[in-house]
Amino acid sequence: MFDPPEYLTTKELADLLRTRERKIYDLAASGEIPCTLATGKLLFPKSSVMHWLQSNQVGLQSTMIDKPAPNVFLGSHDPLLFWALQASNCGIATIFDGSVAGLNSFVSGKGLASGMHIYEPATNSWNKNTVREATMQQSVVLTKFCTRTRGILFSLEKHNRPKDIRDIQNLSFVQRQPLSGAQLLLDHHLNYHDIKSAHINYTDLAHNETDAALGVVNGRADIAIGLQCMAIQFQLGFVPIVHEEFDLLVDRQAWFESGFQTFWKFCQTKEFLNRAETMRGYDISSFGKIRYNSQ
Repeated sequence: MFDPPEYLTTKELADLLRTRERKIYDLAASGEIPCTLATGKLLFPKSSVMHWLQSNQVGLQSTMIDKPAPNVFLGSHDPLLFWALQASNCGIATIFDGSVAGLNSFVSGKGLASGMHIYEPATNSWNKNTVREATMQQSVVLTKFCTRTRGILFSLEKHNRPKDIRDIQNLSFVQRQPLSGAQLLLDHHLNYHDIKSAHINYTDLAHNETDAALGVVNGRADIAIGLQCMAIQFQLGFVPIVHEEFDLLVDRQAWFESGFQTFWKFCQTKEFLNRAETMRGYDISSFGKIRYNSQ
């Protein structure tokens, strides 16, 4: 887990800065980086290290040093994430407006973290390359939150039940907002099966996973692309399509702040583990794995 203590060891600081321990010793010997020998070995106060990093930044991000990221979680809506933010009492507000919109807002400095599930067809992967290209001038960490099962939600009361993605041409459909991770994934599958978007009978627009499921529950559409946990919660039929990677993009400075640390530590509790198991459709075995760490 990427959860540094109040004082960092030489190895922990080398991992954080993505350099060798020898370089850390050189920086300490020259007095360039703050450290203490109070315990007989080198220790580096976390708060002083972050201030040192900020004071040595150049370029675009240096103009934002005195402007900490707002205490807002951006990006894609995830039911387990939303529950954890509330249950942890971390005090972080939420604006869930989709993976791409959240990423753009994050890059613009409008939040401390952003959730995302952006499929990258060229490499058959998720999020990492998109984040690398979008945050080249920023100090960020991309970390794993969970793997989620996504598929087709449908009413069990309907007789025309879909068997796979190709069957959506004959059914009314809940649309997700443009450039959301769910809509981008759907567009990819439509293209793969040579299904024209113009032939899809969109009857509703949903801005989050709950709204997508409710569109089917309330009879406004026959089906929706949604999460397995939503199918279970609303007693809907479910046809799995993909196991998607849901990651958190976090401002490096904000990572160490009390709000995010409160949330992060809560996600390592038994209560969080039990909730994920109860909701179903989640794999949190790789929670906390660092997927990208900017220079």
